[in-house]
Amino acid sequence: MFAAALVREARSAGDPEALCHALRALAWAQRLRQEHQQAMRTVSELLRVARRFGLRQRLGDGLVTRAVIHQELGRLDAALRDFDRAAELLTDDLELTSQRAVLYANLGRIKEAKELHRRVLQSASAPLAIRTKTANNLALLLAMEGRFDASLQLFDEAGRGARQMGPLAVAMVAEGRAWVTVQAGRITEGVALFEAAEHLWIDAGMPLGELYVEYCDALADLRLVPEALERAERAATLFDPLGIDLMGAEAMLQVARLALLSGDYPKSVDAATSATARFRRQRRLTWAARTELTAVEARLRAERP
Repeated sequence: MFAAALVREARSAGDPEALCHALRALAWAQRLRQEHQQAMRTVSELLRVARRFGLRQRLGDGLVTRAVIHQELGRLDAALRDFDRAAELLTDDLELTSQRAVLYANLGRIKEAKELHRRVLQSASAPLAIRTKTANNLALLLAMEGRFDASLQLFDEAGRGARQMGPLAVAMVAEGRAWVTVQAGRITEGVALFEAAEHLWIDAGMPLGELYVEYCDALADLRLVPEALERAERAATLFDPLGIDLMGAEAMLQVARLALLSGDYPKSVDAATSATARFRRQRRLTWAARTELTAVEARLRAERP
């Protein structure tokens, strides 16, 4: 791995700031491969080096990285604390602003999330990678509000940026556009986009769990419930051993919803119970309420109200 080679070179050179940069690159790479526990160990070393040598900027960057990892592990309170600490060290940092917006969205603070995303996009100094990621994330929020035309326009911008960045960015934007296309009611087109996105994810070496969770909606809308349930269960089995609880909870909600549609009410109740506990632990109360309603409906259909 290129990032690991950078870490070795920085250690050999005895340059603490270069080592912090290299460790951060390695932590991001590990996170993308869903090696979150290894990424946490890497970023912990980054923070130790930054504190030891008084590298204020690198310490703030490390806290932002750790916050993202905490969030994906379902530790949203810890992520919020790290973002707050990073804000004390970093002035008008656009990556911090963009990543905090993602956390706010997961906590249901949608208005605040959109404001932060727009602040990044309105900045002339926003780097291409941050601008592309932000356009993608804001597009998803607009789609959740039913503003599909505005969402797809943002995906046009994100797509242009992604093509300059490389295969990984292209794959992630393609998955988001596929999901929005399905939500807009263009199901057949959306499924085709998902199939294309799956190939892009595989070519980029990306784990497929997140894509499977989003793909379920398209398959269910086409009444391909067994296929959708199989992907939801596969996603859950990918996330759970890795402790990636943010997406793991969403995968279990999909299992609950799809098991309900397929008539497997005990499985639906079990999955919904598991997902509800996770969402409550993460303080994602809207998600928890949605999941509890799924469990209630499954019990009613099973005549166990």
